[in-house]
Amino acid sequence: LILEAMQAHTDRYDFAVLGHSGETPKVEFVEFGKPPTSRGDRLKILQQMLAHTQFCLAGDHTIEATHAAIDYVLDELASESPSALADDADDGVASAGVAGRAFVVVLSDANFRRYGMDPLWWSEALTRDPRVECHAVMLGSL
Repeated sequence: LILEAMQAHTDRYDFAVLGHSGETPKVEFVEFGKPPTSRGDRLKILQQMLAHTQFCLAGDHTIEATHAAIDYVLDELASESPSALADDADDGVASAGVAGRAFVVVLSDANFRRYGMDPLWWSEALTRDPRVECHAVMLGSL
């Protein structure tokens, strides 16, 4: 759904899609500046995601993936304009690129208890850099 929604806004937003699993904290599905241009391209990305989930090891890299995603966004901003990452001395808020905002949305089905993870670790990762606005979406079942 995200790929479909973003398809109509590629002139306005630059985005990337990274994945994570029990095997790795970073799987690159869509690079910045290279959005899928057709339904077929979007389908190929979904097939790559599915293939990764079928053959990866059990485990969780949610926290490491959050750090990797923030680093990925900051690297992209730095490559576009090194001055885009400078803090605004007047209000202590950082600017992020031409549009002025950078986001990371982390989707996770993490079972914190099972893998001995403290939710505070994720909170710290999500708030570690004020230049990137992070959001978490937890997936689960009862």
